[in-house]
Amino acid sequence: MERTTLSRPWKSLPFGGLSANSLRLIAMAGMLLDSIWGTLMSGGLWMTCEGRLVFPIYAFQLTEGFFHTSDRKKYLRRLLFFALISEIPFNLMNSGGGNFFYPIHQNVLFTFVIALLIMRCIDKVRDKFEGKVAL
Repeated sequence: MERTTLSRPWKSLPFGGLSANSLRLIAMAGMLLDSIWGTLMSGGLWMTCEGRLVFPIYAFQLTEGFFHTSDRKKYLRRLLFFALISEIPFNLMNSGGGNFFYPIHQNVLFTFVIALLIMRCIDKVRDKFEGKVAL
């Protein structure tokens, strides 16, 4: 099945916009600040505000990855793998008591796994009804 390419309006910007790697570096720096505030330091509210800007960047990168990957199943499996292996360290740091299982708060990678599953479902429904129903 042939995919249409999305237009890139930022290519016409004077400085060319931000590259995917630039966005990743910005997101990693924001996540590091948020993690430092949440685990090592207290009173750094500005760091958590900076860290909250990371989610939309990663959501955008996830969507770009969904449209540009050659194997969506492999992309989903890889994300699920990292969600699972990062869950225990996440629980240990956020439970306050060093618990391996902490059902109150989960890492964001599971949210991204759900988002990928929803995008796959929407894509399959669109492909099934293409030309039959205006979606």
